[in-house]
Amino acid sequence: MWGDVLGCEEIGIFDNFFALGGHSLSAVKLITRIQNRFEVKIPLSALFSAQTIAGMADFIRHAIDHDVWTPLVPMQPAGDKPPLFCVHTGFGLVLVFVELMRRLEADRPFYGIQAVGLEEGQQPVQSMEAMADLYIRQIRRVQPAGPYHLMGHCFGGLVAYAMAQRLREQGEEVAFLGMMDTLNTNEVVRSLEGMISVETMFYDVLLGNLSKRVKKRFRKLSAQEQAEMVYDRIKDDAKDIGFELPDIDVGMVRRVLDLLQINTKVALNYRIEPYPGKITYFVAQDEKRDQPIVTGWPEMASEGIDIIEVPGDHYGMLMPPHVGELAQAIARQLDE
Repeated sequence: MWGDVLGCEEIGIFDNFFALGGHSLSAVKLITRIQNRFEVKIPLSALFSAQTIAGMADFIRHAIDHDVWTPLVPMQPAGDKPPLFCVHTGFGLVLVFVELMRRLEADRPFYGIQAVGLEEGQQPVQSMEAMADLYIRQIRRVQPAGPYHLMGHCFGGLVAYAMAQRLREQGEEVAFLGMMDTLNTNEVVRSLEGMISVETMFYDVLLGNLSKRVKKRFRKLSAQEQAEMVYDRIKDDAKDIGFELPDIDVGMVRRVLDLLQINTKVALNYRIEPYPGKITYFVAQDEKRDQPIVTGWPEMASEGIDIIEVPGDHYGMLMPPHVGELAQAIARQLDE
């Protein structure tokens, strides 16, 4: 099973999935096959806790008898340096950070924070304040006290900002607050002035630059049909880069779409207050925008903001061939 997904003829039970070339798409494919083969529900993030065949066997045995889900995902827990905690995007997943994790320093632990609501039966968090408090409790399990190093992409950057605010209020030191292509929602709300609904913004984020006709047709579909259409589009995109995705539970896709809609509302309802510290802001230089995405953030950072341009567009900055430069830029900032 592992060999088929990774394209390797010989794999030892202690060989690491990611060291063998595994990435986010192959992780989805492998986890889907494991769930179908063993008839057990395990999260997509399981491969970060069990990156070998031997580890996955133990994970499956444990999953049968225990609730193994947690927002905190140890994507690379080894190393002596302070850990970097990276918050999910609006879609709630941490798989988008696989390529970044692989290129960061080997001696710095890297933890992803995934959203509540990805698994069946979970209720998503409905406010930024509650989300920040929940995630802080989780990271304290690994690191009880500061200095903390926080980061997030897009919506996740906003959550990391809220977490940093909360930690500073609690008397903790935040040594690094990194934001990757994160909109200042104060600016968004001010520019909208009630002219657009959260639902409309959700569809714009989800469907991007697709035609108005396609967006209109999508909005008329049922929840099930929307999920199927989105996954078909993802599979087509994967085929374009030579990767065949398996059929997965469309319910999972629906939950991801629900999370995006809820997180869009959470972001727009969050009032950003000035931060008593420094922000390190990574801008995707290839993304076309009406105005700079960093607008509104310099005024929020009392100790200044470092703006670092990296290649790629909004999501391309996290993927090859651009993610290597992003990882190098992050590593330099963390080591300062």
